[in-house]
Order: sequence, then C-alpha cells, then structure tokens
Amino acid sequence: ADLYNDLGNALQTLKNFEAAILNYRKAIVLDSKFFVAHYNLGNAFKILENFEEAYKHYEIALKINPAFEKAEYLMAAMQNKRATSAPRAYVENLFDEYAHNFDISLKEDLGYSAPKHLADMIKSKFLTKFEKVLDVTSSSFPSILTIL
Repeated sequence: ADLYNDLGNALQTLKNFEAAILNYRKAIVLDSKFFVAHYNLGNAFKILENFEEAYKHYEIALKINPAFEKAEYLMAAMQNKRATSAPRAYVENLFDEYAHNFDISLKEDLGYSAPKHLADMIKSKFLTKFEKVLDVTSSSFPSILTIL
C-alpha cells in the first residue's frame, strides 16, 4: 500500500493526476484504513476540480483518523468555513511541496525579473569603471552589492 501511495505522490508531482488517482486507489484496496492515501486521493481530485470526490476522500481520511487536521481543514475550506489559522502540519506540507518549484514559479509564473534588471543596471552604470561586482547575501540581511 505504501508503495502505491508513494508512486501516486510521484505521479502527482509530475502532474499525471489520472495515474496518481489509479495508484492511490490501489493503495486503498490493499489497506482500506490508509487515511493518508485517502487524503492524497482527495488532493488529486481537488486539483482536477472534482470537489465532490475530493471532499468524500477527505471525509474518509478524517473518519479513519479523527486527529488528521489537514483533512479537516480542507473540508472546512471546501464548505467556505473560516478557520482562524491553518493547521501547522498543513502549512509545513504546503511549503515543503512548493519549495522545489519556488524559483521556477517566481520567474516563469510571476514574471519576477528584479535580479536581471539590477544586474543590467549595474553593468550599464558601473562596469565601465569596474570589472567585477560581488553580491554578498545572507539569510539575515538583504542583498548587499559591493563593487570591487
């Protein structure tokens, strides 16, 4: 069951949702109490905008594991119920899933181009006088440009 669930996750990452759904269903056939497979199946249906099936599988996941906050949160969201905040596990999972696509999304989907514009400006204004520019960056401080 774990193998089919993991394969479903990999296929969903590749945006092959129909194959992911097939593998989540296989996982559930092998272990009908596999609440995570139900949750993942719900996520695949949600992406495909089949909200009725998504809700059904979130509900099953929550019945199997009443403490499964992620399913409860998504069910409430689908019913337009407001929550004071999303469960920590849901937010962590959301960020973890998005992290590997962040740069691509930032550049391609959102058209973020500030670093390129900054580099072009520096080249046109300063590189006639200086040959190199050092970009000193840390997670604690914003980018600092030092001209050598």
